[in-house]
Amino acid sequence: ATWIEKTVITLVANSNTVTYNGEAQSIEGFKDVTDGYTITGLSAKATGTDFGEYKTEIKGTAKVTKDGKDVTEKVVVNVVPGQLTISKREVKLTSETASKPYDGTPLTRPDVKMTGSFVNGEVSDVKATGSVTNVSEGKVTNTITFKTSDKFNPDNYSIVVKEGKLSITPVTDNVLVEIKGKTKTETYNGNTHEVEGYEYTKISNTLYPEEAIHFEGTAKASRKEEGTSYMGLNATQFSNTSANFTNVTFRVTDGWLKVTPKSIDPEDEKTGIKVTKPEDTMYNGEEQKNKPTVEDT
Repeated sequence: ATWIEKTVITLVANSNTVTYNGEAQSIEGFKDVTDGYTITGLSAKATGTDFGEYKTEIKGTAKVTKDGKDVTEKVVVNVVPGQLTISKREVKLTSETASKPYDGTPLTRPDVKMTGSFVNGEVSDVKATGSVTNVSEGKVTNTITFKTSDKFNPDNYSIVVKEGKLSITPVTDNVLVEIKGKTKTETYNGNTHEVEGYEYTKISNTLYPEEAIHFEGTAKASRKEEGTSYMGLNATQFSNTSANFTNVTFRVTDGWLKVTPKSIDPEDEKTGIKVTKPEDTMYNGEEQKNKPTVEDT
């Protein structure tokens, strides 16, 4: 017998790389064979839907012809499988960065810029949910959210999320807070009288809250005898605690308690005082040459 070396023919199945689109995708067939050979009887096909690599499946029996003649028995067909590669779908989501001076309302930027796209029916309601109202909250992440359906598989996507920051800057214009200590006038009755507290009479910026004012010390005056006592209330006792305002001025009017002399007019039945000596003398709280004798009634 005569041994004849067979010719080796390499048959390479087709390969391809596609992007995930939510549908089944395929690659089939072979690359052309050189040197005039024609190969029939074989099929190669790979099918896939999700991200990944899919080898081609080779089926059938090779028949080789050259120049119209069957040379199958004279050759060896070396089949190299192909591959279908489904790559991830690339999507980039970007939310805004923004800042504004404090105005008492939330700062939001819900719009999201999308580069690329999701497959229809897999993702919806893409938005940015960040919200900031006060300086003290700092820089708040403008978080991106979206809803997914049962069809969505995160492995099929390369999602790049770039989230912005939202922040509030303080009000720098001057805020004037006017404060007035409480006042009281009492008539002398032998007891100690008191007045306590203060009130805000004016705040130049309606956004500035009274709750942001810190008071240190006391706002109180007491007195028994005729005359006037002051609280000693002053601007250094008040301070701003709100980071939303950086320029707050306090203007303070001191509170006081005044005790007036008690009338002993005989015609005033409510005085509770009578003069016994000398007769017809009106007590006025001052030193008199003819000192009356004053008794509580």
